[in-house]
Amino acid sequence: MIEIELISSGKAETLCRKITADLPEYFGLPECNEHYALGVHSRKNFAARIGEEQIALLSLEFPYPKNANIYWMAILREFQGQGVGRMLLEAACHYAKGQGAALAFGASEIVQVSILFTIFLRAKNR
Repeated sequence: MIEIELISSGKAETLCRKITADLPEYFGLPECNEHYALGVHSRKNFAARIGEEQIALLSLEFPYPKNANIYWMAILREFQGQGVGRMLLEAACHYAKGQGAALAFGASEIVQVSILFTIFLRAKNR
């Protein structure tokens, strides 16, 4: 069963590095990867896990009091296409709303974004 949890910035940095190493075709610039790995320290970080293994990360930032943005998000290759991204987005939206942030999209739009992103990835990999 997939569970979503808030994690420490140290665990988020480790997970970010693990995922970027697993997906070099998307994260192929070492200097950018380093920037992202260090950048999670000043954000709220959500991990998806199965048992004890963390498989995905969404890092959420609040650049303004009532605004939330996704800073970084990715899922280990083995677990893509299983709804993990949707679960992370839903958890982040719920958290942001609880912090008083206005949301740019709701649950139905999350599904649409997930579908469009999946189509993009499949087209990119052809």
